[in-house]
Amino acid sequence: MACEAIALNYCYTPSPAPDSGADIAQIDDVILELVTDLPKPLKHESTPPPVFRYNAIHDLESVWWVLVWILTFNESSASTSTMPKTRQEQMNLLFDGKMGNNRRLPFFNHPNFSFFPSCFSFLQEPLTAFAQYLHNTYAEVERSFPSLNFDNTAFRQLHRNCINLFPAQLIKLAMPIKLEYVKERPQDAFVGGKREREVQSQGESAQSKKRSR
Repeated sequence: MACEAIALNYCYTPSPAPDSGADIAQIDDVILELVTDLPKPLKHESTPPPVFRYNAIHDLESVWWVLVWILTFNESSASTSTMPKTRQEQMNLLFDGKMGNNRRLPFFNHPNFSFFPSCFSFLQEPLTAFAQYLHNTYAEVERSFPSLNFDNTAFRQLHRNCINLFPAQLIKLAMPIKLEYVKERPQDAFVGGKREREVQSQGESAQSKKRSR
C-alpha cells in the first residue's frame, strides 16, 4: 500500500514558507492590549486542507511495494543473500503486517537494496528509478497544494513511463530465476536479541534436562 494511503495525508507538498505576517499580527495584538481597550481585529481563518484522495500514483507505488516484497522474501538457490540479518530487519520494518505502518516512507524516499542476493542486482537500478520517478510525480501534482489538480491524461502517460523502466531485455533476465521463499518471518526477527535469547534459553533448558537424567 502506498505511504500516503497509509497516512491518509499528502507527503510531498511544498514546505511552508515562514509566516512573517503572523509575527507582525502578534506584535500588533500586544500593542493593542497595552495602549487601548478597543476590540482586536478579526483574523482571517486559513483555508482548510483538501480531503485526501486516492489516485493513480498510489496504485503504481503499491506495485513498487509488491516488487520489493517479492525480492525481499525470496532468493535463488544459486544466489542467497549475504546480509540475512539486515534483510530480516527490513522484513520487520517494512512488512510487519500492520495497516498503519508509517515506517515505509523513509525507505521509499531513499531505497537501499544492498541486502538483495546478487541474482537480483540487475533490478536495483530500475527499482530505484521507479521510486524516484514516483517521488517527482507526487511533488509535481502536490506543488499547488492545497489546490490539487489530478489530470487523468497525465496519469495514463505515467503508467507508460513506469512500464518503460522495465524493458523486455530486463524481463528476459528475470524469467529464468527460480524463486525460493525465505522462511524467516517478521515474528522470527532478531529484534533486540530477543529471538536469540529465546533460542539460547531453549538450548540451555534441553541440556539441563539431559544432565538431570
